[in-house]
Amino acid sequence: MIEFWHLFFTSLAATLAMTAFSYGFSYMVKGNYKEPQLLNYLLAKIPSTKKSFFKSGDIIGWLIHFITGFLFVVLFAIISFHYSIKSTAGVGLIYGFIIGLIGVIIWSILFKLHPSPPKTNRVLFFTQLIIAHIIFGLVMALVLDNL
Repeated sequence: MIEFWHLFFTSLAATLAMTAFSYGFSYMVKGNYKEPQLLNYLLAKIPSTKKSFFKSGDIIGWLIHFITGFLFVVLFAIISFHYSIKSTAGVGLIYGFIIGLIGVIIWSILFKLHPSPPKTNRVLFFTQLIIAHIIFGLVMALVLDNL
């Protein structure tokens, strides 16, 4: 099994690559498709939360984002260990696509249940989300393959 620090740094690299894509995409289409900021927005707009605790630049959204990335890397490590799957670029692309679909489902539920969801173009957001996760999976696989 892979050591904790290898998983940690792999998740850091993969999540940063994914997030860089989301930020670049947001800049190109002039919208907010930045997962950490959207998480902060959702948290700040929950009626029962203290407004002073959550700000648009708050670290809570970033923590949730990076913890989720770490959990996806751990899940991959468990699956690859259990089923003897080699970490290759192709496997990373497929895994990224699958977790991208999971991400679309989770974000859809969050937007549907939230009392005041952000006004984002859902088709663009979900498309970039899948692409971002494919990038995540690719970077994850390449880093794990070189450990």
